[in-house]
Amino acid sequence: MKNAGLLKALLGISLVFSLQACNLPGTAPTPSAGSSPAAPQAPPPVAGSTACSNPLYPVVKGASWSYSVTGDVSDTFTHSITDVRADGFTDQDVFASGATRTGQWKCDQGALIALSPLAGPGAAITANNMTATINTTQMSGLTLPSSIKPGDTWNQDFAVDGLQSIGGQNVAATGKVAVACTAGSSEAVTVAAGPFNAQRVDCKLTLTVTANIGGLQVPTSFPADTSMWYAPGVGLIRLDGAIGGLGGTTIELTAYSLP
Repeated sequence: MKNAGLLKALLGISLVFSLQACNLPGTAPTPSAGSSPAAPQAPPPVAGSTACSNPLYPVVKGASWSYSVTGDVSDTFTHSITDVRADGFTDQDVFASGATRTGQWKCDQGALIALSPLAGPGAAITANNMTATINTTQMSGLTLPSSIKPGDTWNQDFAVDGLQSIGGQNVAATGKVAVACTAGSSEAVTVAAGPFNAQRVDCKLTLTVTANIGGLQVPTSFPADTSMWYAPGVGLIRLDGAIGGLGGTTIELTAYSLP
């Protein structure tokens, strides 16, 4: 189906706030976890308090994180913060396979809000001969609270439209994305970058897309479940995502640099 790439791109971007730009299906394994990992890495100090100071996601210009992606498709990518403002920041993902994505964020007393995980110039996706330009037309809620404890819940909802071009053929689509997250407990998780004590967050996502194919409106709905682990002062270290009907993906931190 001509709209398959757009559907996967939309789903991928939505799965891990801005890191979900990868449209890579697969089967998500369970992370290596134990009651006491050997010598967990101590988190680096958090920068001075600003509107973007979040204990689980260091917002520092020039910070970068390298990740591996496994599943039905394998890839690697680098996530970086390219600009930090008084009330927000810009991030970017660059994949070894050639795809790129940028996104805009708003900060509110430590709470982080993805303004355009699904937005044209804010989150355009390019890969080989495919370009997906996706615009966020409405947004409510927040992406990551300023602080969380086990049992806390929060939501973020988007209305989107987009245009996918493959080999000169365009497919228009509109969609709605609903994300509901719940904070779990701190867990010991070992990834390629080392052992960490990390905060678990579980999110349920529902994406409904209506594509215009040859003048016909074709609605499609997909559920997705995502588990993420954030190491304080380090950021996202692990993501396991399962997309209903399209498989899943695992993202794992391999290295990071915080100026």
